[in-house]
Amino acid sequence: MPSPFLRRSAAVLVLLANVRSAQALQQDLAINDIADPTIRAELLELGGYQELVQEFQPGTLVPVPLVHGSAFALTFRDAGIRVQVESLPFAPVPAPKRGADGWKLEGRPVIGWTPGDAHTRLARVELVLDGRVSALPPAQWLDVVDAPLLLHDVPYASVMRSSDGWRTYVHLQAGEGADGRMITWVFEDGMFRFRVLDQAPLW
Repeated sequence: MPSPFLRRSAAVLVLLANVRSAQALQQDLAINDIADPTIRAELLELGGYQELVQEFQPGTLVPVPLVHGSAFALTFRDAGIRVQVESLPFAPVPAPKRGADGWKLEGRPVIGWTPGDAHTRLARVELVLDGRVSALPPAQWLDVVDAPLLLHDVPYASVMRSSDGWRTYVHLQAGEGADGRMITWVFEDGMFRFRVLDQAPLW
């Protein structure tokens, strides 16, 4: 049985590793903030980015097939990888308020709010790569509302991988019009790195 000193030392090492991991975690970058040219180029292949830059070129990313889809759940699966995205209907009380920096619900910013009678909120974003569940912090998806996962049999989300399988991008759109946002969670080797948030194209 390890001595108290060894147990304390191990606990300190775990704590330091968690602190370093949290410090290394970047959040809510815009595509123009991405310093890595490879990641930036791959992001430009996703969803509405091609429409924003008006470039429709053959891409290098490999799609992970959608194997199950409904208004509240999407499952993407391929060899060694599974991604689950789920949402739930909710009735916000009190209703969000719009300020100079966007919509806020209970004093906290929300992404994608669309005024109307029916609302959803993301309830799960999970990536499993080679049997290992990614640790995506709930704060990275709890603020996403009104993301139409599947609308008229058209998915509003996708999962793409780099050609070498090293990077995975979970991409969706939340909201519409001026409040529409494109959200991409970037994973490297199954580990969450950062979230990319940009204005969605205006339809």
